Amino acid sequence: MREEKPKDHYLFVCTGSRCSELSLQDDEGASLLQKKIKAEIKAKGYDNTIRVSKSGCLGACEVAPNVMFQPENRLCSGVELGDAEQLIIELCKTRTQS
Repeated sequence: MREEKPKDHYLFVCTGSRCSELSLQDDEGASLLQKKIKAEIKAKGYDNTIRVSKSGCLGACEVAPNVMFQPENRLCSGVELGDAEQLIIELCKTRTQS
């Protein structure tokens, strides 16, 4: 077994059925959202400290699509593809406050 240093922050993009339905009205919508956020983080050079992962249902289907910030324990709802940059700005604000 090998132990590795975890990232400082994690973004979990819900890819549950409701989030996928509401993201672009397409079954792949939530996956596209996750890929876009991941690409934005890499483009800004934060990929060494921030990990973006797909997640199962986050339990807030009525306000889907959802993204969870950890360890901040923040849930962003109603997220659209165009929100990727704003999510990163919000996360960076949180990072500087910790």
